[in-house]
Amino acid sequence: MWVGYESEALDVSFTGSATSKKVAKRNVAEAALRAVTDYILTSSSLTLHAPLQPENSTAPPSASQIALMEDDRAHLALLHELVNTMQEPGHKLGLLSIDLEQWELDHKVPLEIGLAFTRCTDIISSPAIEGHHIVVKETEHITNSKFVEDKKTRFLFGKSDVLAQADLALYVSSLIGHYSSTCNDIILVGHTIASDLKWLGQMGIAGLEDMVIMDIGRAYRAITSPGHYANMKGMEKIMGELGLPVICPHNGGNDSVYNLQVLFALMHQITESGLKF
Repeated sequence: MWVGYESEALDVSFTGSATSKKVAKRNVAEAALRAVTDYILTSSSLTLHAPLQPENSTAPPSASQIALMEDDRAHLALLHELVNTMQEPGHKLGLLSIDLEQWELDHKVPLEIGLAFTRCTDIISSPAIEGHHIVVKETEHITNSKFVEDKKTRFLFGKSDVLAQADLALYVSSLIGHYSSTCNDIILVGHTIASDLKWLGQMGIAGLEDMVIMDIGRAYRAITSPGHYANMKGMEKIMGELGLPVICPHNGGNDSVYNLQVLFALMHQITESGLKF
């Protein structure tokens, strides 16, 4: 069984009764959600920012870096293929994003899992994104603070669920199965998603085996660093360079939604700005 709790949303001081404080916090969270969705997923806001420009480097890549660059280009090719598919009438393609938050002192200890899903008909319109945020009950008391601020109570896109680790696989697998039944195909989206997939597999979460994987971190690196190797950029850095606001990152649910928002921003730049990579 699982229980839910309301998101605290933002660090804001409130006065008044407990009920009025809760209402005020919910209003702040809803305002933040509207600001994010209205800003990120509209063409008018995205065109305020200059198209992405490749970064230059003179350092020759090593053999291992060349292999990573080839993998990056494969994810960029998938991004272009996705753009073409989204422009086909009548397609039934779903986008599923997954993000894990783990204890910063031991990445084998899961703290949160976030999922976001959208069925979108085109690139320009603002698709409805369904977000889910699950806090692992056994590790609910563990917080990150050394490298990133803990944000597990600040899910902006709905209500968080607290779920025992033994029940995670069935719950998440059921969500994935439900979404898969509504689409012909689903693209699995994430940022540096390989480690997340390894953990999900160890947990016995089913339904991901046959999905095509789109790593937006790798695709973005291929766009901004063509012909040379560069370190992977974090989500906050990528969103900043795209001109996208970031509210309460490092919450698994928020980051899973942000993955899809970044994906749409990149597809929008490709189609509207005529970018060729």
